[in-house]
Amino acid sequence: MNTKLHYRGPVKVILEGTGALEPTASPPGGTNEMRYYVANPQSTILVRDFRRNPVRTAQRILEGKRVNGFARHFSQPAWAEITSTNRWVEIRLHDQASNGDDPATLWLGVTDSDWGAPLRLAEWEFLKPVGAGRVAFAALVD
Repeated sequence: MNTKLHYRGPVKVILEGTGALEPTASPPGGTNEMRYYVANPQSTILVRDFRRNPVRTAQRILEGKRVNGFARHFSQPAWAEITSTNRWVEIRLHDQASNGDDPATLWLGVTDSDWGAPLRLAEWEFLKPVGAGRVAFAALVD
């Protein structure tokens, strides 16, 4: 199975839609990583987040603590690597040192199946139906 690199560099992350991320099982060894599927596993879009603050916020939520505005905590700048095979897309997010680059926008979420017009401007996109008239998406917009 060949892995294709779509992007590596700084991004501004935007998370959109109710139920946009579903946590997977915790990574082994209690690492400082959170894994999510966009919408659900049916999307085959896996996000591996290594960013300190979003990971800490997600862990607080999983511990049953109240956190307001998870999307705001998740939608932080990152250094991203986006790869895919013919079966899945994997997005790795790392903390980004500020280097003055003008980042692309990494847009993740779930929406209605009849939506999609804004993605016409995307450099790269992946859309997948995830049931009940919903579509999971990941897009890179310059």
